[in-house]
Amino acid sequence: MLDIKSMAISFELFGAFVSLMLGAFFFLQKNKDEIDRDIMNVVSLGALLLISDSMTYLYDGVTTDVGFIINKLATFLVYTCNYTLLMLFGKCLIDYIKPNKKQRCVFCVVFICIIISLIMLVASQFFDIIYYFDEFNVYHRTNLYFLSQITSFIGIFCYGYFLLKNKNKMMKNEYYATLCYVVIPSLCTIIQTFIYGFPFQILSLVISGWLLFLTRDLAVRNNLKQALDSKDSYLSKMSHDLRTPLNGIIGLLDINDNHPDDTELNQRSRDKARVAANHLLSLLNDVLELSKLDSQRAALIEDPFDLRDVLDEVETISRLKAESMNINLICNYKDGLTCPYVYGSSLHMKQILLNLVDNAIKYNKKDGYVEFNVNVKRHKEDLITYVFVVKDNGLGIDKEYLDHIFEPFSQENQNFNEYRLGTGLGMSIVKGLVELMKGSISVTSKKGVGSTFEVVIPFKIAPEIVKNTKDSKVSIKGKKVLLVEDNDLNREIAKTLLEDEGVLVSEAVDGLNALKVFEESEIGYFDLILMDVVMPNMNGLSATRAIRELNRIDSNLPIIALSANAYAEDIKKTKDAGMDDYVSKPFKIENLVEMIDKYC
Repeated sequence: MLDIKSMAISFELFGAFVSLMLGAFFFLQKNKDEIDRDIMNVVSLGALLLISDSMTYLYDGVTTDVGFIINKLATFLVYTCNYTLLMLFGKCLIDYIKPNKKQRCVFCVVFICIIISLIMLVASQFFDIIYYFDEFNVYHRTNLYFLSQITSFIGIFCYGYFLLKNKNKMMKNEYYATLCYVVIPSLCTIIQTFIYGFPFQILSLVISGWLLFLTRDLAVRNNLKQALDSKDSYLSKMSHDLRTPLNGIIGLLDINDNHPDDTELNQRSRDKARVAANHLLSLLNDVLELSKLDSQRAALIEDPFDLRDVLDEVETISRLKAESMNINLICNYKDGLTCPYVYGSSLHMKQILLNLVDNAIKYNKKDGYVEFNVNVKRHKEDLITYVFVVKDNGLGIDKEYLDHIFEPFSQENQNFNEYRLGTGLGMSIVKGLVELMKGSISVTSKKGVGSTFEVVIPFKIAPEIVKNTKDSKVSIKGKKVLLVEDNDLNREIAKTLLEDEGVLVSEAVDGLNALKVFEESEIGYFDLILMDVVMPNMNGLSATRAIRELNRIDSNLPIIALSANAYAEDIKKTKDAGMDDYVSKPFKIENLVEMIDKYC
């Protein structure tokens, strides 16, 4: 019949074998994520702990020199693994739940306690603080042993509290399994503290580890199904939203074809088609922006800009829409701009504010109001933090919907007037851009009363920007421009519009052709180059670099990028290649004229 000692060793070796198999399973997975690696580390360390504890039982009372060394080393490993296991489990929770800064302080407390315990453990090897061995190589606890165990109790208590606070972030099965991983070992720790000699705590780690693994596997399968369902929903929604403006454009063109002599009708159709086309462009831009944010490829340009210009443009655009819907737009931002010149991305700043104000107007009621305020929250040396507040007395938002307002394709009322509905991407993009700019966004709302959005963004203060004071009546007549565009239709449109402004246009179909045309031209002939970015044979970036490297005194002439990829990282690439500025496609001739006038 097995005694308690033999039973304990048998259980622990079996537990070690099971833990190693479980760790090997996670190690051999092809697509391991951070959580899988965390669990693999936890169960592998658990296996080492069990083996070490088995060695302490085997060599307890063995009085040989080798016995003393092995017993002392094994005991040290048991304690070390225990504390490290507690720390690893904390890391596992952090990686899984992704707590905020305040919640992370809880883990800092635990980790500090663990480090203190590890210091006490190392000291015990020399001063017998936590435990010691007598002359018969028998293990004994000191009075400070119970003090060292406080670490486990603090850690377990903190983890349990943290799990309860973040219950809604986990699946039910995952939550209960993770809770078991905390509760079972904690109970066994208490038992083992007062009933010395049986590995309750250690065995419990194996049992609860298996529970965690099984639910983790189930969660992965569930998340995969949710991802596939979300993808189907995404594609369905996108198909509908893309087809709607396209159908409108095609239908309006058909109307013009059927009524060629009705000038008034044709003009109205063109105006409506332009609105639909701009809506389609906005939708595509939103989808691309969201894709970049989701894949963490989005980047911000840290260029100096005047925040007043951005706010003025937002007000101008928004006021036109507000007036058309009988909404009173109240803007109070001029007095709050103590330092208007800042570093950042004016493009994304405009995108954030336009989305917020546009939504406040869109989901408002007749004769309602939208209030737009800007104030300083903090001002320290070369840093300033602005608070942008958009408040309305519109429809308001249901409490349940507030939790999902920043999710893609999230719209509260699908039966609302169709012309007022957007894509449901705006708020998701706003949140992503705000976080990218190291800011924060919050919303409060009451159904039928109104909503308030608050955006807090820190900026680095920039020196004052000297603005161009040229005559408002811009003329670029007589300017010589090299137009580089691989698409025949786009090139024809751009050439016609520029020639209407009196520009002398030379053409090139790709980067290689552009390089050849420029090399064969007289020195100083071209005033400026309009360069498409994405082209065959040689793209616009390579062509720009090649022109800049030419041994000509005019190789530093202005080169303006033309591209449909109007995002921060794309703009940065053009500037790195040596281009002077950037115009996004589809462009307005007014913008192109201003750009040419700016550099010529």
